[in-house]
Amino acid sequence: MIIFVLISIFICVILPSLVFLAIFKIFLFCCYLAIPFIINSATTQPKLNFQTRNCEVSNNYSTTIFIDGSLFKVHFNNFTKATKESEYYFLYIGKINFYYLPLRAFNSENDINEFEAALKTKKLMD
Repeated sequence: MIIFVLISIFICVILPSLVFLAIFKIFLFCCYLAIPFIINSATTQPKLNFQTRNCEVSNNYSTTIFIDGSLFKVHFNNFTKATKESEYYFLYIGKINFYYLPLRAFNSENDINEFEAALKTKKLMD
């Protein structure tokens, strides 16, 4: 396909009267590359990430409750590390997989302190 674009540019230089044809070919080439990404991005959006959900944290599990009533439980033993930033926690499951838990999800400062203490007792935080 790159040869196709190079030939189109060569035609522009050699035959200026065919500039429109060369530009049209380049446009078609760009569409050829872009359309699969546009179509694929619409079909691969994970619908689960955009559902309304509530999170509950107990001593052993982190539970996500979706609006349709389904549950997703993760045992704290599955977490390898936890880090706290200024506005959120990252609960790591692997090197690059993590759960994002914003501080605004907690009801009070006491809930945040209890959660952090639980993470420290499970040796997930320093």
